[in-house]
Amino acid sequence: MFGACKNRRMSLHDYPIRRLTEDPSNVLDRRIWPASLAPVAQVLDQGLDLTSATILVGENGSGKSTLVEAIALAYGLSPEGGSTGARHTTRSTESELS
Repeated sequence: MFGACKNRRMSLHDYPIRRLTEDPSNVLDRRIWPASLAPVAQVLDQGLDLTSATILVGENGSGKSTLVEAIALAYGLSPEGGSTGARHTTRSTESELS
């Protein structure tokens, strides 16, 4: 099973996410949601270094789920959870942050 992995070409998604940064070719207006949320603006402005366990803490509505959904979408995962093959969908509410 693991031997098959040696023969295939590695892609960007095969590596763990180490740092989040804003895509310079898609800068978001900090006056408009979701970039207007303080934690989201901070990640966009300063980036975020991730560790083996990164914990997001904050009040309801502070942007925790928005960040997690954006990371999931940016890396080809469903924003509603599940594995890379899962495509559960109800009503699209995700931001353009990904």
